[in-house]
Amino acid sequence: MLVKLAFRNIKRSFRDFTVYFVTLALAIACFYAFNSVSSQEVFFEIANSGMSIWELLDYCISFVSVFIVFVLGALVLYATNYLIKRRKIEFGTYLLLGMKASHVSFVIAVETLICGLLALCAGLVIGIFISQGMAFLSAVILDVSMKQYEFVISSKTVVYTCIAFLLIFVIVGVFSIVKIRRTKLVNLLATSNTRNRKILSKPVSIVIFLFAIAILVFAYYELIASGLVTFNDEFEIATFAMLVGSFLFFVSVSSFVIYVSKANKKFYFQKINFFNLRQVTSRVSSACISMWVICILLFFGITVFTNGMGIAKIYSFDVKETSQFDVTLRYYLSTNESATVDKYKEISDGFYTELSDLIGNASTLKLISVPMTYGDAVTQIAEGTQFDFASQIFDYPVNVVSLSEFNALRDVSSREPISLNKGEYAVVNSYDEFESFADFLSDSDVPLNLGDIAISSSHQNIWQSIGNFGTGDMMLFVVPDEVAKKLLAEGAPLSDCIINAQYKDGIDVNEGNSLVFEYLDRFSQSNNSEDSLSASSSNSTTGYASAITRGDAICAMLGVKLLCVYLALYIGLVLLISVATILAIQQLCETLDSTNRYKTLCEMGCDEKVINQSILIQTVVSFASPLILAAAHCSCVYYVLYENLYKAIGVRTLEPIILSALIVAVVYFVYMAITYSTSKSVIKQSVGRTLIS
Repeated sequence: MLVKLAFRNIKRSFRDFTVYFVTLALAIACFYAFNSVSSQEVFFEIANSGMSIWELLDYCISFVSVFIVFVLGALVLYATNYLIKRRKIEFGTYLLLGMKASHVSFVIAVETLICGLLALCAGLVIGIFISQGMAFLSAVILDVSMKQYEFVISSKTVVYTCIAFLLIFVIVGVFSIVKIRRTKLVNLLATSNTRNRKILSKPVSIVIFLFAIAILVFAYYELIASGLVTFNDEFEIATFAMLVGSFLFFVSVSSFVIYVSKANKKFYFQKINFFNLRQVTSRVSSACISMWVICILLFFGITVFTNGMGIAKIYSFDVKETSQFDVTLRYYLSTNESATVDKYKEISDGFYTELSDLIGNASTLKLISVPMTYGDAVTQIAEGTQFDFASQIFDYPVNVVSLSEFNALRDVSSREPISLNKGEYAVVNSYDEFESFADFLSDSDVPLNLGDIAISSSHQNIWQSIGNFGTGDMMLFVVPDEVAKKLLAEGAPLSDCIINAQYKDGIDVNEGNSLVFEYLDRFSQSNNSEDSLSASSSNSTTGYASAITRGDAICAMLGVKLLCVYLALYIGLVLLISVATILAIQQLCETLDSTNRYKTLCEMGCDEKVINQSILIQTVVSFASPLILAAAHCSCVYYVLYENLYKAIGVRTLEPIILSALIVAVVYFVYMAITYSTSKSVIKQSVGRTLIS
């Protein structure tokens, strides 16, 4: 009988459960879709020797999901609290008619279980289909073809999702039962009534509102000044000012709008505008803290959406350029000169000797650190010249390589050699962000002083990676051999030794990689070092070695892209759903508290059309208020990033902006439609269908 009653309650109060059900279903769909990303591995053939793209994604998303579960759990509890408030008279009536508290608790538990299981099933179905679409999204991001598409369901993720949300359902059920048991019968049967909220006086509201606008303008100015390239003092000041300005905005905007509207009496007293204005401003002023938090969450969510995918484009390295070699071996040398020379000779001789049957073509680069930083180079050429992104390397010493070694690298890359006249240098760059800085160095006619040696530009800016992705040294100088020898003779230290190799024809890549790793392990052990490919130690007095295969380089590059996009979508969607749910529940709770006011309007002669228009206006304004301010914050952040980062490296961010706008619009529209429909239902049930018609 009690189970039948629970089923009947859900059927009868379907609209009341809509927000709860939709929130659960969307949360479960997102949770499954993003946690099943690793199952896409079956679609692609990307060889690597270390942690795969999918293992990296699975690890990072699983880590984030732990926090997401707590957020979603709190969100479901918040929605449950609304349901209890909406149905407290119903529960009180059960108790008044003689039903035991334990029986009421059982009905609540069954309702929670039924609604939760339905949402779990719906969410899993939606999530499974979304995950199939994400496989195609991965193919686009990776710019690779699927070897063969098949409909994949991750059983591990299904179990993981079921366990996580069943635990949430249990907690929600316990919360509902405890709340009903602790509430007195007289409080359950009492009707809700909205208290009149006081508004600020006219002078105070105007002063605070204008002060809030001034603080926000100052925050935007400081944010533009910071450039967002580094987290400097301007960034901290801008962040604090933005938080304070946003809070004061929501504290004062209600009173300010009321006084401005009253000044236009024709508008204020037209139809029931005065009622709508009072309702909306009352809600914003009474919930100014939650509106402020919602605005900040929206700002963070939209910023993560837009700029997360934009940053993924920044890390869209030229895959072909940064994975040219079958393997790149790098030895990080110490500053001990004797050890540097000894170790360089040992590793290069050992590599070529022990792996002579494996290596087809190879080159060795000795990176020489000269007594000059990139900032010194700018000072020598044109002091005061500004570079937005490249300024982060100004404190790093310039590395140079000899012309013969660089041309050997070009040969391994199947490229033409370069030539230099006596006393000239060429700039080598492999990073889009530094291209304008590289042009500046190569176009200069001012000689550079490398200690006691003066060199002039050959006006060559060469796009060339000196190793597979992750090797580092995205910029260096090429100098004639005699200059390199003179620098070494004057005591310039060798910072690194880089060997790039192509395997002989017919060599299996995986077998070749294994041989290289075995060699490195032997080399490390012979030098009493705990170095290994997967975990190198810098505690050795002579440096440490590492290797990056072509497959590892590709996986690292593509993994960064996938990780940025999926984490941006995952975090942004969860935040957006959370914000929309909170706004919807706040609006519905305010509607419950305002039923007497709507009844008064009906008694004064307002028909259903006027009431529905009032509900629609209040719903749209309540949802739009935090969104408009959050959009203003996001626009400022985007402008700063575009001017200082995206524009400098030629990254197009129109697609992420359009996608973010569409996602926000769809989620907002769904929740606004649910809120509007449920609010109408609440008013009809409370006021009476006959009266409202």
